[in-house]
Amino acid sequence: MILTLGMPLLALNMAGGVVRWSHPAVITLLSRTLVMLAVLLYIQGYLVVWPIFPAKFFTTVPVLLVNFLAIAVVFSWNQVRSSLVYSIVHPN
Repeated sequence: MILTLGMPLLALNMAGGVVRWSHPAVITLLSRTLVMLAVLLYIQGYLVVWPIFPAKFFTTVPVLLVNFLAIAVVFSWNQVRSSLVYSIVHPN
């Protein structure tokens, strides 16, 4: 689970600032994230007796809707915040 959460964070941290988005390390980390997510979901859904998170919890419509809206709100807020900071630092 740590790899599944850590790999995309490392890729997003590196991409754009340290290396380009097309760098093989970024592409590899993001593609391996999808593989590790599939492995994690399979293990949590079928192999363990007491899973960390129940798989049924993420398949209900209200939970999916709340997750989607939360991601949209956070993304929008980050865009507004970064444009405000840019306009304060670089007034034209």
